[in-house]
Amino acid sequence: MGGACNFASSPQLLLQLYIICSITFISFGFTASASAKLHVQEVRVLREIAKKLGKRDWDFNKDPCSGQGNWSLLDERKGFESSVICDCSFNNNSSCHLVSIALKSQNLSGIIPPEFSKFRYLKTLDLSRNIFTGVIPPQWGTLRLEELSVMGNRLSGPFPKFITNMTTLRNLSIEGNHFTGPIPPEIGKLINLEKLRINDNNFSGKLPTFIGKWTKVKKLHIQGTSLEGPIPSSIGSLTKLSDLRISDLTGRGSPFPPLSDMESMKTLILRNCLLFGEIPEYIGEVKKLKHLDVSFNNLRGEIPSTFIQLARIDFLYLTGNKLTGSVPPWLLERNKNADLSFNNFTWQSSSPDECSRGSVNIVESFSPSTITSRKAHSCLKQNFPCPASRDQQHYSLHINCGGNEITVNDNTTYQDDKEPRGASMFYSHPSEKWAFSSTGNFMDDDNPNFKPPSNGSKRNVAVIVTGAVAGAIVLALLVLGVMWRNGWLGGKAAAAKGIDISFGLLITGSKT
Repeated sequence: MGGACNFASSPQLLLQLYIICSITFISFGFTASASAKLHVQEVRVLREIAKKLGKRDWDFNKDPCSGQGNWSLLDERKGFESSVICDCSFNNNSSCHLVSIALKSQNLSGIIPPEFSKFRYLKTLDLSRNIFTGVIPPQWGTLRLEELSVMGNRLSGPFPKFITNMTTLRNLSIEGNHFTGPIPPEIGKLINLEKLRINDNNFSGKLPTFIGKWTKVKKLHIQGTSLEGPIPSSIGSLTKLSDLRISDLTGRGSPFPPLSDMESMKTLILRNCLLFGEIPEYIGEVKKLKHLDVSFNNLRGEIPSTFIQLARIDFLYLTGNKLTGSVPPWLLERNKNADLSFNNFTWQSSSPDECSRGSVNIVESFSPSTITSRKAHSCLKQNFPCPASRDQQHYSLHINCGGNEITVNDNTTYQDDKEPRGASMFYSHPSEKWAFSSTGNFMDDDNPNFKPPSNGSKRNVAVIVTGAVAGAIVLALLVLGVMWRNGWLGGKAAAAKGIDISFGLLITGSKT
């Protein structure tokens, strides 16, 4: 073939040419990307927003898309972020547009600037955990966002109906604000939703039936919204759900919703939803389930036998129902959290004689008429009857929550409280003057064993407590005066005995 080069017989030469071409292409790409800058109009909009927000840390001497300056600040703390992300592939990699803005936990206040609507290519906008007031700007209705979060602010007004025009939305979070009024039916148009959080607002009206249209949704959180039940049967269409949380419904009750096709479910919370009837057997067959909370409903019947299959479950809350029958031995022996308190189970000779300090809470879980053993502790019985005689009953309660015993002011002694809290536990103070039953865990903290700190700080907090004490997402902390008359504080008895009950806070030697 003369002097012609035969590439087929020169694989090494081919490899060298490939490497040279690849390096040339990559180098060209980096050069083009490095020279690309944010569109001048969008820089102008950023300046307007910075001025309105009082955000002085944006360095306009550096291009927002250059990767220089402080346009994307790294913060190891979860939930804190100040960043902008650009797409520089426009006009043959010569021009950039903003596609993501995150200003999370930046202590920003005032009215949210409507200028965000001028970023035509914006896909993600996250303004979580600030102090914004007013309404979501209606100008945002022109955006084609995929992710929008304004959670944890002080926004108000009706549900922003123009958001329903953003049919590209996959994630929407407006929880932790002051929105009011009904949820508009137009929200059913958001058929691409995968995550929806509307918790902790003041909505009115019924839980919408059109939620069945969100067939792509994986996470649905509707807690503490004041919406009316019942849970619509259309929820059974959401077969991709892995995280469903509904709580605190008003209105009329309903049977357990149809969830038999939820094979991907990991977290199921239906707390205080006015549910009645029995817990379906199929719930115990959901293999991926790790968190089940159906507490504070009107559920009856026995614990389903299929629950023995819930080997992977970390938290099981059946608190505050009307469940009957025997408590399965396997449930009492588990080393993971389970709360069976405040039910109507049948006590048997093989049942516990006392409320242990383990991870299974059985306070007031048995019907008194079924407890025949004199050894059975009164904590097992409904209404926690006080076994002491009148002259041994106590009518005051002073606790130094999370600290050592301390005497203050008028020589009042606050008893120590050094017991580590748990997701489901009962603790009786050695003095036998008080006890507490705790139920609930801190959600979404990436640590299933997380507990609030108890003794680690230099702060001594003395609190006189009665009734219920709740902290951050903790379902309930019931402080029980176990030696009070009838186990509870009665109005007339309190007046007659001069009960010492008040709320107080004492901070000593604190450097915070």
